[in-house]
Amino acid sequence: MLVVALAAVLLYHIGQTLPSRPDVRPADVIVVLGGEWPKRIERAAALFQQGLAPQIWITGARNRGSTASMSVDLARRAGVPADAIAVLSSGSTWEDAGVVVAGATREHVRSILLVTSWYHSRRALCVVRQRFSGSTVAVFHDTVPNAQYDQDSWWRYSGGWFRVAREAAAFLWYWAYHGLAPWDC
Repeated sequence: MLVVALAAVLLYHIGQTLPSRPDVRPADVIVVLGGEWPKRIERAAALFQQGLAPQIWITGARNRGSTASMSVDLARRAGVPADAIAVLSSGSTWEDAGVVVAGATREHVRSILLVTSWYHSRRALCVVRQRFSGSTVAVFHDTVPNAQYDQDSWWRYSGGWFRVAREAAAFLWYWAYHGLAPWDC
């Protein structure tokens, strides 16, 4: 019982450190990381409509059951022109960052505005910044809310515990496999 209680306290504290404070600024492109459909693409379309970037890049198109085509449709319905949307083939946050770096290099992008979920924001930013290491590309970001819980109330919901535990495990994997130490982010 004591082990479970200690694990719960540890996970609670980890959950409090996962989000990064949004830093929303104009950029050359809005990058939407795959996942949590439709919230992320809805937020990206709103940022586009506010004039914060002239393009939207959607990642994650290689995943089975990807929502990329639905994201394009949703962005189009929100008023984003088809020629302002690009879909990038990737299957993980690490690969997302890799295809974004390649696209940014090819297109001479100077800044990106990353859109992801609050619980994913610290690792996503850390990965993107590591992949852009040595580059002059500025990385800004925004997070989307979850309709049921946020960074202050996730612990009241089983879905919140699942997402935080999954993200903590992903951080451990990225630390072991990619050298992405959580305290460096």
